[in-house]
Amino acid sequence: MSRLPAVYYDTSATSYPIVRDWRHDALCRTEDHPLELFHPVGITNEAKTQTAEAKAVCARCPVVRECGAYALSEGIDGGLWGGMTEDERRDIRKRSGAAPVVALEPCGTEAALKRHERAGERCETCRRAGSVRRAEQRVSA
Repeated sequence: MSRLPAVYYDTSATSYPIVRDWRHDALCRTEDHPLELFHPVGITNEAKTQTAEAKAVCARCPVVRECGAYALSEGIDGGLWGGMTEDERRDIRKRSGAAPVVALEPCGTEAALKRHERAGERCETCRRAGSVRRAEQRVSA
């Protein structure tokens, strides 16, 4: 079975290409799961049950490796990504000698826009905020 590359173009729904990447094929997005399932809080039995349920979804996901690699490379510290809990990813980073996780800037900031651009991602929130910032700079100049 051949896999699509990490980023590909989809023209099936429109006459213009839409950039797609692995996230479009993630089961956590394409199936009906509550977001909280992938962000269990605490160490209660309920949180452990949520973690097990989320890991079961990840085990069936066709892009689990891409998801885990993304979480590790971007230093994402919250929630389940790639079938790994926060603690499991932290342990992997520690064993690999990776630098400690630095919190990512929230979307809408200039730093987040640059991060998306470096990754070849299109974030409408960051794009709009960047447009507003540039317009404000033109007005104040």
